[in-house]
Amino acid sequence: MIRWREFVRLLTCDFRPAIFDLRSWHILGWVLIVSCAKIADPQPPNLTPPSTIHDLRLEQRENHIILDFSLPSTYVDGQPLELRSVAIYRLTLGRSDRPTSVTFGQMEQAAQVIEKLRLEDLEKWAKDGRYQIEDVAAFADPNLIFQRSFVYALRFFSAHKVASQFSNIAFIAPIAPAAAPVLRSIRVTEHAVLLEWSAPPENIDGSVPPRMIGYRVFRGDSISTLAKLDDIEGDERHYSDSAIVPEQIYYYAVQARSLEEPPAFGPVSQLVSVTTKDVFPPVIPTGVAAMFSGGHVELVWEPNSEIDLQGYNIYRSGAIEGTFQKVNSTPVVVNSFSDTPPNAGVFYYRISAVDLKGNESASSEAVSVDFQ
Repeated sequence: MIRWREFVRLLTCDFRPAIFDLRSWHILGWVLIVSCAKIADPQPPNLTPPSTIHDLRLEQRENHIILDFSLPSTYVDGQPLELRSVAIYRLTLGRSDRPTSVTFGQMEQAAQVIEKLRLEDLEKWAKDGRYQIEDVAAFADPNLIFQRSFVYALRFFSAHKVASQFSNIAFIAPIAPAAAPVLRSIRVTEHAVLLEWSAPPENIDGSVPPRMIGYRVFRGDSISTLAKLDDIEGDERHYSDSAIVPEQIYYYAVQARSLEEPPAFGPVSQLVSVTTKDVFPPVIPTGVAAMFSGGHVELVWEPNSEIDLQGYNIYRSGAIEGTFQKVNSTPVVVNSFSDTPPNAGVFYYRISAVDLKGNESASSEAVSVDFQ
């Protein structure tokens, strides 16, 4: 048995001569390892500030302001950053159409922190490796935003709540952008979807003339995937989308562009959808030639170039004005064919092309051959 006095001496790492039996040492072995081990010195928290970013950009959509930025990835000493959150600062000023000189000190003292987002909250704002956060300025009158100017900056906080320096300071003087265009026509051709729209009659605050520098066209294969397709300069009000595939539903919308820098956009038009059904036949084969050779009629023609070409059909008639009958059972996949008419005489041939959807072209010009 272990006497209490010896047990206390062991726990306090007192190894003066004492008598313990073997079983006692077995029981207390792990106690000695743990209780007498050296505890590492505590490490101070990392108080190095995060680095900052210099690519904060602003964009106006209707009467909302969008902040577009990246995130820092390191501390100022270059070590990988453990980012905790980002704070958005906004300074509201009287109306000025020209950027106002604002210092970091003024932002620290006078700007309002309108949002502080933790890293996990930022994910819903991620887009193409950047982050786009919408600031809806809190005015009872939605048009009051057009009578103010705004300055924005960001600060980033590490896991130990150490703040970075301010990002670059960005200025914006919102304008009343043009109202939404109206999509008037959408038409599918063999190689493109053709859009046409009418210009907005006024700006979103009712003022005229509408502020216009161009349009932005959106497309998606679903309502939720609608994204920028192209920007159009000036007052051109039509667009041809040739980057389409058959048998696909596409959704389109158009938006007025009212200012170049910082970008200002009006509301998006109504959404329209179209299905690109393949109802378009291949072109008519050309260069058809026929000759009698070796007891057969040999036909050749120029190959078609359609990517969805299935093959060709060959039609024969005993009279130029007669009925042409198809002589092949399945589409011919090469641009030649050997035929054996049922009897001697002059025969006429026409060639058509057919695609994978079964759309067939009109027939070529007839060629004749004297079958012996």
